[in-house]
Amino acid sequence: NTAFAAVDGASEEEEARRTGVQRVIIGSWLLTKEACGALASVVTSIKPEHPGVDVLLSSSGTLLLATLTSLKHQGGAFAAHKAFQKISTYCLTRFATTAACRLPLKWSDTLYDQIALHSRVRDSTLRRSTGYALGFLSLMRSEPKGSSTLCQNLLNKLLRLSLPSASQVEKSRRWLNLSSLGLTPNGACNGNLYVSDDDYAEKSRIHALNVLKFIVSDAPLSGKTKSYMSDAIISATLGFGDESWDVRNSSNMVFVAVMLRVVDADKNASSTDRNVVGVSSVSEGGKIGYHPPSKSAKTAGSAITAKELFRTYPSLSPFLVAVL
Repeated sequence: NTAFAAVDGASEEEEARRTGVQRVIIGSWLLTKEACGALASVVTSIKPEHPGVDVLLSSSGTLLLATLTSLKHQGGAFAAHKAFQKISTYCLTRFATTAACRLPLKWSDTLYDQIALHSRVRDSTLRRSTGYALGFLSLMRSEPKGSSTLCQNLLNKLLRLSLPSASQVEKSRRWLNLSSLGLTPNGACNGNLYVSDDDYAEKSRIHALNVLKFIVSDAPLSGKTKSYMSDAIISATLGFGDESWDVRNSSNMVFVAVMLRVVDADKNASSTDRNVVGVSSVSEGGKIGYHPPSKSAKTAGSAITAKELFRTYPSLSPFLVAVL
């Protein structure tokens, strides 16, 4: 199907060939989606005391992770994402002391290495690093309530990877005349808060920014990502001045996602809208009807002011003032 623009061919034979190829491709995607769901259902139905269950979970998760990062079909990738999340959740909730409970952390390291290491980083098979992002979402969503070790570990590393190289960060700091950019030191690796010049790769940074955009936009993770919004804004703002259009584009999407998360989509709604409770009206037939408040009227009340924003994220104020 990728070899031609349309099913219609120059002859009946060519048209039949193209139709056959299209059916095979569609059938393959559907089979992949069903196989991912079936694999997760079968594996998670096995009891923890079953011999060899750790090995089975490890091979199944690794297979789904490879599927996520290699599929070229959005629907297939989302099916693999759901299946991978189901297996990861099973590992973290049903295995308290065995090797299986450490598999999600192992998978997260493997996935991170695929976008961070020079020898392994490559272009995503789906736009906007979707396959990688869905893999990280699967792992982070699977962490039980009350625990955030896995999420914090991944967010710290992704934020570090989304920043410019160490020398460029220092150059930006001096240009802004700041003693510090206000980034939290949680993402330090071997004592280094920023990626060294030798280890910096533009492709890795773009992947990290794209993944951050997915994570910030994910509602189920909003509680665990709230404290990282300030760092995400700083990272995105630093990307606006990068020479690479790809970095600037991905930074812009991160900035928009963060604003929608912390400020509210309807932040510009009028104060009149915020006070609207409901409106009664009379139809042409004389019947009285009730019209509930609009979506903007309902949500604008949760919009925060600049004062509230900077009180929640105090490191943002000096940085943004310096930038402006």
